[in-house]
Amino acid sequence: MFNGQKIRQLLQEKDITVTDFAEQIGVQRAHIWHLISQHRPKIRFETVERLADGFGVSMDVFRVIKEK
Repeated sequence: MFNGQKIRQLLQEKDITVTDFAEQIGVQRAHIWHLISQHRPKIRFETVERLADGFGVSMDVFRVIKEK
């Protein structure tokens, strides 16, 4: 699963708006908002890669590990 709230956290840490970040990584602003609010159950690998590269973090940062 994808952790959309991590995007919100990283945006706050980097002090950048969704609009500016979306432009920076080439993803639509609305798409990022959908990811943050968990309205997109599926996300493409390329999008996760762009998010990770844009924030300078590993793609694993966005994973939610389900506990058994």
